[in-house]
Amino acid sequence: MNKGAKVGEKRVVPGPKGEELVRRREKCVGRALGSPILFVSKAKGARMWDIDGNEYIDWVGGICCENVGHCDDRVVTAVKEQVEKFNHVFAPWHMYESYVELAEKLVEITPGDFEKRVLFFKFLYLFFYCCEGSKKIHWPIQHSGI
Repeated sequence: MNKGAKVGEKRVVPGPKGEELVRRREKCVGRALGSPILFVSKAKGARMWDIDGNEYIDWVGGICCENVGHCDDRVVTAVKEQVEKFNHVFAPWHMYESYVELAEKLVEITPGDFEKRVLFFKFLYLFFYCCEGSKKIHWPIQHSGI
């Protein structure tokens, strides 16, 4: 990795490698994602480095999905253990035990004296960014069992 700027030091963003990736990206990536601020090469905890070697504090944290920081040893171990079993199955067709266990735990800790049920949607984030308004409403209603 190049010797880049440390947190708090001045830097040019994007650097030379980042500028090259911006040019390459403009030729093949749709504009719906906006313009990148930097291209990350690695991250650990709350720190990340761009491809030009500059160090940053990650204030976004993968939009809150990195609550324990990047590459936390516990998360890395859990991911490795899981992918040794299977990577991904489509829950509506192929259920797995940890899905049911998490649903049971959420039902247990959710306040209220009524029947509770849980659904997990891994792909809903992409769905809501890629579809027009009527589909955003129609799909959840159709699949809610109403």
